[in-house]
Amino acid sequence: MGYRGEAGEEGLIVIVLPTPELAGLLEGLVAWDRSVARAHCRPPEEPLIQRIRSTTLVLGFVVDGTTDRDVWHGRVQDMIAMICSNTGALLFWEGAVFDENCQQLLPATNEASLAFG
Repeated sequence: MGYRGEAGEEGLIVIVLPTPELAGLLEGLVAWDRSVARAHCRPPEEPLIQRIRSTTLVLGFVVDGTTDRDVWHGRVQDMIAMICSNTGALLFWEGAVFDENCQQLLPATNEASLAFG
């Protein structure tokens, strides 16, 4: 199921992952979490794994109508940060997982915050 919203010349498509596909996607994210932990020679964080497995809704965002990253990246990033902070969500963005406060959880990093806006 998808919802389409227009933002200027770009279109933003929000995709709601169907429930039957949810468990497989989440277990894939858990497997990725474990492989990242293994690569950093540390145990996986069980509270994060439990949080991933308790997820009930997954949204995907697709920007349609432009290939110029500078045009859409900031706007989409701001919107996703707002959704994340207002829903207490986890965010998978460009190869990393962030919490609702935009603190990077995976891969672990010394500079753990993502600058939005």
